[in-house]
Amino acid sequence: MLKNPRPGVPVFEIKKKFSWKEKLLRLLEVVLIVVVIGGTAFWLLLASGFSFEKLFSDFLGKLKPAVTLEQNKSFEDSGTLVKNLIDEYKIFEVGSVRESGNDSLEVTSKNNILVIFSLKKDLSGQVRTLQTVSTKAKIENRNLKKVDFRFEKIIVEY
Repeated sequence: MLKNPRPGVPVFEIKKKFSWKEKLLRLLEVVLIVVVIGGTAFWLLLASGFSFEKLFSDFLGKLKPAVTLEQNKSFEDSGTLVKNLIDEYKIFEVGSVRESGNDSLEVTSKNNILVIFSLKKDLSGQVRTLQTVSTKAKIENRNLKKVDFRFEKIIVEY
């Protein structure tokens, strides 16, 4: 016990309750419990057929909504949708729009540029690509004749 500098006044001494070894063991216990619970949850999700790939693809799909064929059905006419998108991006003035039999849509501009859109793919993405192609053609001082989106890679004719 410490000597009391003033008689009659009690002196309190704070004792260290846990040593550094005990604190380290407690921390290790908490980490192990978290690892066991997390691992158990992970294996239960895998055993139930849960797919992280599907979860993230759905999440990314929700972040960037795309206009698809199913959504096109809610519009009166997919031709109107394409015409509105082209006008919105100010690519060219639309002359005529007609549907082809192969799930495609043919748009002709007033400058006689033929653009064939695939109704099986994202229409807004195709229009954005058309804007890029059109801008590149203007920079290169070339006149577009035909752009075809029905295939895996687009076909551009000058």
